[in-house]
Amino acid sequence: MLPLLLSAALATAPASTVVARVGPDPVTAGEVLARAHGAGLPPLAALETLVREAAVARAARDDGLDRERDVVAAVEAERRSIAARRLVDDEVVSRLQATDAEVAEAFHARHDRVRLSLVVRATQVEAEAALSRLRGGAALIEEGRASSDPMVAGQAGVLGWVTRGALPPGLARTAFTVPPLELAGPVPVVRGFAIVLVHERHLATDAELAPQRDAIRRAVVAAKREGAVARYTAQVAARRRAPRGHELRSLEDEAVARGYGRGPEVERAVAEVQRDLLVRHYLARVVAAAGEPGEVQIAARWREHPEEWTLPPRRPCVHVVAREEDELRRLRARLDGGATVGAAASEAAALQGAHVGGVELSAAELEEWAQSGDEALAAAVASTGADRWTEPVRARRGWATYRCAAVLPAELVPLDQARAAIADRLRRELAERAVERTVARLRLEATVHRDESALAAVVAGQG
Repeated sequence: MLPLLLSAALATAPASTVVARVGPDPVTAGEVLARAHGAGLPPLAALETLVREAAVARAARDDGLDRERDVVAAVEAERRSIAARRLVDDEVVSRLQATDAEVAEAFHARHDRVRLSLVVRATQVEAEAALSRLRGGAALIEEGRASSDPMVAGQAGVLGWVTRGALPPGLARTAFTVPPLELAGPVPVVRGFAIVLVHERHLATDAELAPQRDAIRRAVVAAKREGAVARYTAQVAARRRAPRGHELRSLEDEAVARGYGRGPEVERAVAEVQRDLLVRHYLARVVAAAGEPGEVQIAARWREHPEEWTLPPRRPCVHVVAREEDELRRLRARLDGGATVGAAASEAAALQGAHVGGVELSAAELEEWAQSGDEALAAAVASTGADRWTEPVRARRGWATYRCAAVLPAELVPLDQARAAIADRLRRELAERAVERTVARLRLEATVHRDESALAAVVAGQG
């Protein structure tokens, strides 16, 4: 009966309701639900996890870990941080508002769209000359390709559909006022001056805004938060004459002095932080005492589980990746001409998005490529013979080509080479077993009381 009562109670109980105690230490409904949500656990499993942690934390207190300097300092730092957040919430965040005009502006920035083409030139004189040529019949695509902005040039000036908010303010004003299919400009932009041609325009309506108004209002308020908090923090620092670089500390001092570091809510939050710190410190001691694997254990693991230390069949490959196909072909030609992989890699480093290197590929890795969107590249590598380049393939990282040697057979890694990895794995296993044994022992020794009457009262109150 208790599990049913507990599940029902947790769903409706106030966050501060104590649902269990481990010795004198409470576990609240809020903690259980937060852990259940954060870890993806059912409430009962989350409760058991918290009970175990509370048992470990109690053992840590019995050993005096709560008095260690770093634990005390961390708990105090959390109290000050909570106090500062509460002060900011009261003095700043709770007073932030978004006007209807601001909501409408944010809405139209997201939902007004324009399909346009641009021609960008470095100077106004060059832009005016381009405008004259366009009006005289020059091809918009050709003028776009010659743009001084690499992004615009790479798209031949055709930007497609763009939202109002994605455009610089000056360009947005022009794009949403000039008649469609009429050349306009020059308009100052980041990389010079732009000639604008609007093909189509869509202006969002009030009917589209209505169902989104509340969400957009919250987003506008959230966007104001950072600046408002920064201004308030600066004001507090100035009033308290805080040295430069101590603004946050002065805010915490202000909050503590005004009592924001006290109260039941703060004490619960601080207790949770202290519990987490104590659990980490106590279990760190358990891990440190778990010991190191011996040479006999390492050798036995290598002999008894060769599958863990066997490299699968694989092909040593050289690969070239570049943003543009002509760059890829040029780098590949350098390798074919006798350049070392290191020399070609240095040359590729000077190109944006280019890379030359070596890699060993297994069938499993090619399968991962295929499943993650690089099917064409995986198929090209798998089907191309030894010591031949694949045809250039458009992959997720850009244009790519591989030259792979013959398949190397599966190979057991020698013990000397595997020793460090085996020791690390055994070390983790020793630590995990030590932690599991310790937590299980402390859980058995702990006095745990689930408050059935309080849970039943909560359930009855909901009925």
